[in-house]
Amino acid sequence: VSELHAILVRVEEPKFLSVPQGQNVRFVCTGISQVSYVLTWIRVGSSLPTTAMDQNGVLTISNARTEDSGTYKCIGSNMYGADEDIATLNVGGA
Repeated sequence: VSELHAILVRVEEPKFLSVPQGQNVRFVCTGISQVSYVLTWIRVGSSLPTTAMDQNGVLTISNARTEDSGTYKCIGSNMYGADEDIATLNVGGA
C-alpha cells in the first residue's frame, strides 16, 4: 500500500480516562487519508456498552459504570487498508 492510499488513525488525548461512576465519557478518534474512510469504535473483549454512541469517530458513553471500564479501539479503514489506535477507560466507585 502506497503512502498516498494509506490511512492514519489516532485517538486524541486524553487516551486514558479515569472517572467516577455516573460521569459522561468522550473519546475522539481522527483519521487522515487521501480517500474516503470509515471510523468505527469497538470494545476489546466485549461489546460496546448499551449507553455508548459511536458517531463520526466520537465515542460517547453516558452515565459510565464500573463495568464500562476497559480498552476501546478505534479502527479506521479505507479501500486500501486499515489502521487503529486505543483508548483506556477506568470507571471508579461512587
